[in-house]
Amino acid sequence: MNRSHRFLLCLALLGCGTAWAQNAPSGKPHADEHFAREVSNANNTEIMASQIALQNSQADDVKQFARRMIDDHGMAETQLKSIASSENLQLPTKLPSHTQSELDRLMTEHGAQFDHAFAHMMLMDHRQAVAMFKQSANNQALGQSLRDFATMTLPTLQTHLRLARQLAAAHGGANKEPASSSG
Repeated sequence: MNRSHRFLLCLALLGCGTAWAQNAPSGKPHADEHFAREVSNANNTEIMASQIALQNSQADDVKQFARRMIDDHGMAETQLKSIASSENLQLPTKLPSHTQSELDRLMTEHGAQFDHAFAHMMLMDHRQAVAMFKQSANNQALGQSLRDFATMTLPTLQTHLRLARQLAAAHGGANKEPASSSG
């Protein structure tokens, strides 16, 4: 492809991307809508998984961690709903089917098997959340209110990740955690 064709292709792609972002479902930039939906799904997943933990675990440390997840992610979801309302962003009303399937599988586990699965899930979820919030805190494509939310929420998620590592180490759910991972 010669230079002029590449230039025209880039212009066309840039124009399509700009038009697509301007026509996002709520009229807000796509990045805001995407981030808000991802965070809402993550909050609700952590809350629901933790509610299952309160029923299916016999371990006090797992139940204590679960209560903290319910409280902290509940507060984060309340803050996110407030931002979404003021920014006219649509949050999901139900979890994606693959996430619901994962929760359904978790619901069938009990005792030590549950603790292992829950600890592993919390470890992986919080590794992803910390990475997403680190990036989002400085993402200029996001609106200021969501960048501020990411910045304010990140320390709590880093604490969750530290606690999830401890939980996973205690319950055998740390089998895929790299030693150099930070959070």
